[in-house]
Amino acid sequence: MAKKRSAPQRRKTPAVRKKSPRRSKRAFAWRRILLALGVLLALVVAGAVTVRLLLPPPSTPVALKVPPQPPARVIPAPKPSPPAPIATRPKPIPAPPPTYEVFPPVETPPPPALIPAPPALPGKPRVALVIDDLGYDTRLAEAFLDLDIPLTLAVLPFSPHQREVVAAARRHGQAVMLHLPMEPEEYPNVDPGPGALLARMSPDELIAQLRRDLDEIPEAVGVNNHMGSRLTRESAQLNQIFSVLRERGLFFIDSRTTPDSLGYQSARLLKVPFAQRDVFLDHRQDPDFVRRQIKELLRRAEKSGHAVGIGHPHQVTLDVLREMLPEIRRRVELVPAASVVRPLP
Repeated sequence: MAKKRSAPQRRKTPAVRKKSPRRSKRAFAWRRILLALGVLLALVVAGAVTVRLLLPPPSTPVALKVPPQPPARVIPAPKPSPPAPIATRPKPIPAPPPTYEVFPPVETPPPPALIPAPPALPGKPRVALVIDDLGYDTRLAEAFLDLDIPLTLAVLPFSPHQREVVAAARRHGQAVMLHLPMEPEEYPNVDPGPGALLARMSPDELIAQLRRDLDEIPEAVGVNNHMGSRLTRESAQLNQIFSVLRERGLFFIDSRTTPDSLGYQSARLLKVPFAQRDVFLDHRQDPDFVRRQIKELLRRAEKSGHAVGIGHPHQVTLDVLREMLPEIRRRVELVPAASVVRPLP
């Protein structure tokens, strides 16, 4: 049986979507914006081209002709002036000399019973020469050392040239003592100087000051008093002083600025090697007076076997000592001060 042909089916064409009126309006607005921007850009470019055409072309810079200048005049450099001399250090103003000992108006020898006779020694009598009040004048100290005789230099503590004097003494092989300032009767009208021991000091103050004084001259082998006519009459203070001297192994030479000194008694009590001044050589700075004093020193040495003479850094003392050296050497043996001190019985 023949099959029936079915009628051909028609293809369905897709339905065409109709444009939305809203979307069409939006696209039209964008086209207008883009067109306006294009017109604006064209106007800007056209304006730039017009301005460029209206401006004159840039001119080529022309170098200005500078008239030739004459050569600069060379001014020779001034010759350097010679260097100014280096300023030398000004010489120091010499320190004022210390106040020297206040001497008793009349020499009063100590009571004979207090001074036992020294043991007799073979040979010539011995004389110790002590030069006091040193530390203020290096020139005179050196001049005394140049005498080339045994001397003992007594140096004031805290004096401006104490170290130079001590060094000079050591170069010459001479001994050094501490010249210890002590209160005189005339204090405060007479000042014994820096480092003085005063009667009003407490025991602690006095011993502390003494230790400071000794530390200033550590090379000292002994001590003698500078002034001290008041303090050497005070047994309590002297005992304190001598206890420190014994502790340090030092001797004491009493300058005897007063006949009432108790130095001997304190030295005997504390077992400190002791001697005392026999003659001041120069408390009058007159050549004839100094000669007489030196002769008196020699006479006492010949009588007792030894003597201690104390002088000061005066030119007249130096000159007379130099003049009388031949006689001095003929009659006595000059020795350091340590050779005439001794423990007291």
